[in-house]
Amino acid sequence: NGIAPVIANGTMVWNNDARYCLTRGILWERDHWTQAFDQVHRLTADQARRLFQEFIFPFNSSAPGSFPQYELWRLRTPPSNADGGQLSSDERKIQIHDVTCADGVTWVLHFIEASLGVVRAEKYQLLASTVAVDADALEEVDHTDPNVWADLIRCYENVNDIFHGAGIFRKFWDAHKVLSMQYIYDTNSHKYYRIIGNRFPWFRVEYLPYPVVGPGHRNDVDGEAEVDWPSEGVRSVPGLSPSSQEEAATAMTASILL
Repeated sequence: NGIAPVIANGTMVWNNDARYCLTRGILWERDHWTQAFDQVHRLTADQARRLFQEFIFPFNSSAPGSFPQYELWRLRTPPSNADGGQLSSDERKIQIHDVTCADGVTWVLHFIEASLGVVRAEKYQLLASTVAVDADALEEVDHTDPNVWADLIRCYENVNDIFHGAGIFRKFWDAHKVLSMQYIYDTNSHKYYRIIGNRFPWFRVEYLPYPVVGPGHRNDVDGEAEVDWPSEGVRSVPGLSPSSQEEAATAMTASILL
């Protein structure tokens, strides 16, 4: 669920597959969203069909547990030349990058521009929320060590106790009061790290600009990670008939709204 694993009999199971949710029309209808709507791209029926067939359907058909995995936390540390003073978000180095709905939006926009050749609306900048965890350092731990594993289990049991059975805002409020970040699991590298020097308020929610990049890119890393895509792609969605898929793709002829 992006925050904590299922724990049973001394094991921890993460279920963090990050995939696209497909709904008819705007999720929860337009009135649910209080922010302004901007037209970013305008697609033809053929371009909308290609977006689904060449990007979204193959993306959603990737094997469970494969990249990308949902990661709630953005872990940041001071740069090596930091002088110990107060640092802004831009000055901190991202050690573990969050992977959330905002990244899914940037990947779609990137495909539309890079693969379909559609020009973005002038001056548009994607802004989205991120949950930032600031620390002095990050240290990979050996989770095969029984003592380390027992400590990881204890830590995540505490997290589950806080986040179980409450609404999302209450969860964050409770966590903000009592939860110092001791460990973090990088869901995309499948590694556990000990967080050193995490101080109150432990984590903060920030509204930041997102670069429009494709899967595998990170705005703090040069180059592009390799991503395994199905060789032929998948042209179907569970629970959606072929005619409905065609209808859904054609229905995107107007514009993509964020």
